Amino acid sequence: MKKALLIILALTLCFALALPAFAASNTEKAAAEVLYEYGILQGKGTNPDGSPNLDLDAQINRVEALTLFVRLLGKEAEAKDSTYQTPFTDVPAWATGYVGYAYANSLTNGISTTLFGSNDPVSGAQFATFVLRALGYVSGTGADADFKWENAPSFANEIGAIKIAPNTQASLTRGKVAEICHSAIENAMMKNGTVSLKANIETNLGHKLGGSGNTGTTVSNSSIVGIWEEIDIFNIYTFNADGTGNEYYDGERWEMTWKLVGNTLTMDFGAYGVETYQITLNGDVMIVHGASINFEYIRHTRTASALVGVWEEIDIENVYTFNADGTGKEYYNGESWDMTWKLTGDTLTMNFGAAGIETYQIILSDNLLVVHGTTVNFEYVRYIRTATSIIGVWEEVDIDNIYTFNVDGTGKEYYNGTTYNMTWKLVGDTLTMNFGGGKIETYPVTLSYTYLILHYPDLDFTYIRQ
Repeated sequence: MKKALLIILALTLCFALALPAFAASNTEKAAAEVLYEYGILQGKGTNPDGSPNLDLDAQINRVEALTLFVRLLGKEAEAKDSTYQTPFTDVPAWATGYVGYAYANSLTNGISTTLFGSNDPVSGAQFATFVLRALGYVSGTGADADFKWENAPSFANEIGAIKIAPNTQASLTRGKVAEICHSAIENAMMKNGTVSLKANIETNLGHKLGGSGNTGTTVSNSSIVGIWEEIDIFNIYTFNADGTGNEYYDGERWEMTWKLVGNTLTMDFGAYGVETYQITLNGDVMIVHGASINFEYIRHTRTASALVGVWEEIDIENVYTFNADGTGKEYYNGESWDMTWKLTGDTLTMNFGAAGIETYQIILSDNLLVVHGTTVNFEYVRYIRTATSIIGVWEEVDIDNIYTFNVDGTGKEYYNGTTYNMTWKLVGDTLTMNFGGGKIETYPVTLSYTYLILHYPDLDFTYIRQ
């Protein structure tokens, strides 16, 4: 970060030498467009053609310059999410987090004990001081000081970050600042000499620069709260606003606490260990960057219709069916109960008539339903039915009746000691069995991994997979 900042310094100093207030050069414009794409330079409204107004000819003030530096370090999300306090009374509300972060991390001081100088123009020396402090250098007159702020440009020159004109005091334009920052990002190395500024920014952000900076990559604690489901594997995270959460993976659940600082997500699973990842968050898509592979999660936006379907408990013989018309059934231990249901927010209410009303808090994603009981939670998996899902041996729970469905579309029914050959076909919820001789039976069915329910006109028959 050091060299990067130094480069910024250097170019800053160049500003000082720059001719006064001409229109932004083509180099500045090109640099600004790249920084806008990176999400480092923000516009001031839009131009008549709809493009962002980067206002490159305007002088940049101290609070704008500091904000840009925080973004340059990849720490905007942390700054915006912070509760840092400052002694300064002239900082606009929108910039409180940025100034607070920089002040707490010794990246800036005020022009007095109570004033930051938010609207003051920025000189090359001031900009260079920002850079050097971010690189870890100390300004001042004490024994541990590396430089005096008024000599920041010459000091930056001495340590070899970039060749710049020393001690210039000229104020800087937004265009010149863009040119400085772009040069630093593309060319500067950090103080240790092994990592570039660009690589350091990408590490802090958790994603590559380019193409997404102004499309929602800024991360805050509140932006991750919700239910996230991996698109390829059965893995779900729930992040609650109080910093607690759960991970569901392959039918198991692990409780955790979590914290998001910038783009660094830390999940503490207690005795199971602590996991830390860099993440990229863009609206309802979250990328978790693993050591050798990235995992893509989609935020689940719950509606009542998302509950419609067949849900099977992963540990016990319990299945819920929720129909679009608000009716449904619960199947448990070979018994079934009719009900009506309603989902309001996180509250699921099931009315079983004479058997009573049950109300639960739930967590719901595309493929996971967690029902929070008084002392224990029950996890249900959505059953995705296909035509082959019925293949197997099914036995009725109350009568002597067994069906076998083979993969080639043939099968048998065993009933009361007699065997009947048949062919079968499952289309949607409709099962057709052809026993030959003109005997064809067609039934609506409910199918899960464990249960097969044949819906007769006035009676249901429940079969369990053997």
